[in-house]
Amino acid sequence: MGDRTGRFVWRELMTNDVDASSRFYGELFGWKIDAAPAHEGATSHRLILADGKQIGDIMPMIGVPAHWTSYVGVDDVDAAASRATEAGGNVVVPPTDIPGVGRFAVLGDGQGAKITAFRGQGTAPPMERPGLWEFCWEQLNAANAERATDFYARVFDWKAETSDTGLGVFNVGRTQVATLLQAPPGVTSHWITYVVVPKLGEARDRAKRLGGKVYVEEMPVQGMGRISILGDNVGAVLGIFEADL
Repeated sequence: MGDRTGRFVWRELMTNDVDASSRFYGELFGWKIDAAPAHEGATSHRLILADGKQIGDIMPMIGVPAHWTSYVGVDDVDAAASRATEAGGNVVVPPTDIPGVGRFAVLGDGQGAKITAFRGQGTAPPMERPGLWEFCWEQLNAANAERATDFYARVFDWKAETSDTGLGVFNVGRTQVATLLQAPPGVTSHWITYVVVPKLGEARDRAKRLGGKVYVEEMPVQGMGRISILGDNVGAVLGIFEADL
């Protein structure tokens, strides 16, 4: 997969109310939510477009709390699934083909966090710097950071290091791909994905008006900008990021 191997390449919202989720994010971020092309054996879902660019999708899921999940590019989905079990995790959804799109598997890291390994068909375009209203970053809050470091190193060849600002990060080569933080005691490991916004305060206010919640009002990220953590109108959690000028 070239420069996409080990990098986050797609985000997906699992929700029990696709219409409500589509309205929320359409108004919150100005995303265009379109019906996705039908694939044989695939569940009906909707594509997320930011300024005409496909950046993710919304998938109906009954009986599971609403949540965002992120896809990591791999060269071999089946091998990644095998490495996950060998590293103490589990395979939540076994390697599965999406006709005309690629192959994926949903993996559990053994501490509660889930992540999707994905290999697309054909040649993917080069990775680009995220623009406004696009996904920009991932953060793992790990119950046991040492175990998480070992798991993701074995599955995706990520290396955990300390950044210049003192944060724990996962690197692929010399590229930072995610933040690694210690979760508070008693909190299950989980991933949070972030979206770039021009104004944190305005986005927070819109989220509340649309029926969402604000879990973290505002927090500085040294040398980069500021973040907030939101809950949407069906319970899924995600972050928003405003860059320093």
